[in-house]
Amino acid sequence: MKAWIIRDIAPLMTKPTTMCELADEALFGMPVEILSHEKEDWYRVRTHYRYEALIHRDCFLPEELCDSRWVEAVKKVVITPYADIHAEPKVQSPFLQGIPRGGRVAIFPEVESVRCQK
Repeated sequence: MKAWIIRDIAPLMTKPTTMCELADEALFGMPVEILSHEKEDWYRVRTHYRYEALIHRDCFLPEELCDSRWVEAVKKVVITPYADIHAEPKVQSPFLQGIPRGGRVAIFPEVESVRCQK
């Protein structure tokens, strides 16, 4: 089953607990493949670069629960050190999500057209 990372930086652990060695990190918008349910809220996943580790369920959203626009959209990789995503294209608008370099974003056509009209 495919899933998407929904935290800015999601820790990938060696064991099903936060009190163990950090194996790697997955970034917002990255796809992962859920391989198995390990223990309580922990799942074994495989990243797009074939690395396997454990992740807490609060860090990902299964693809079937994602908005179909996100699933189908072309993703862009963040290349700045950190990107702040706001509800509108102005700094005073509500902050929605922070995304580190390497994370993925999608721009929906209806949002882009609204932004260009202002």
